[in-house]
Amino acid sequence: MDRDRPLSAELKKRDPENEKVIEWEDYEQEVARLWSLSSALREAKEKKRCLKEKLEALIQLGFVWVEVKAESLGRINTLDEMHARVEAKRSLMEKMLMHTKIAATDAKRNEERLSMEVGSLLVACTALSAANKQLQESRRFIDGERGYSHLLNMQTMLRVRQQYMISQVSLLYSVKNSVGPAQEQELESF
Repeated sequence: MDRDRPLSAELKKRDPENEKVIEWEDYEQEVARLWSLSSALREAKEKKRCLKEKLEALIQLGFVWVEVKAESLGRINTLDEMHARVEAKRSLMEKMLMHTKIAATDAKRNEERLSMEVGSLLVACTALSAANKQLQESRRFIDGERGYSHLLNMQTMLRVRQQYMISQVSLLYSVKNSVGPAQEQELESF
């Protein structure tokens, strides 16, 4: 019954110009031809549906591919950024290594220079120690029994004796005391 309704609706929609009159003898042939055409139409619709499904699947796959491509590009960009950071760090490490080598060379040079300076300081300390010992001995000698104070005492005694002898000679012989400042300086220099 449902088949009749669409047919009657189709009959009402018919276009009188496209209508064709078929002879009874050709009816079977025309039915076979229509049957074959409807069968071909069904197959074409089925192929169309399959192609539509495949096309939708391909479109979906295309979207997936685009998503995969976008994700892949994102990962490539991330990898490029990581590579750039690694290169920057490697460059920084190379610079630091170069600076470290330069600093190590400078430190070694400074160590050698300081070692030489320490050696010269040791020599100077040894010389200073020897000079200090000699100074101590000189000081002991000066402060000792025959030191500077002994020398001053001896000079004082010699002056006193000289004056005593001069007074003795002047008592024995009537001599004028004519010892002047120049002669006193000569006597003091002894």
